[in-house]
Amino acid sequence: MLRCPRPPIWAQVHGELLSFYRHPRSQPIPEPPVPLILASWNFASDEEKHHRWLETERWAAKYGCAELISKLGDDDFVILD
Repeated sequence: MLRCPRPPIWAQVHGELLSFYRHPRSQPIPEPPVPLILASWNFASDEEKHHRWLETERWAAKYGCAELISKLGDDDFVILD
């Protein structure tokens, strides 16, 4: 099943990930993946949306903020074709 968050939810999560990213730390980390929302939503395939979301989940797990994603419920996601 391919899925990703609804665009407004994805934007909110990305904002929280950016806040986490911008917090000072001893070791720099890369920016979180850019969500496929707004105009890119219309031009990205379902597979691209799904894979970008998986990339976002992996980023959050790797850098210690997976709780920002784990709080999402089923209603926050769209099922892609």
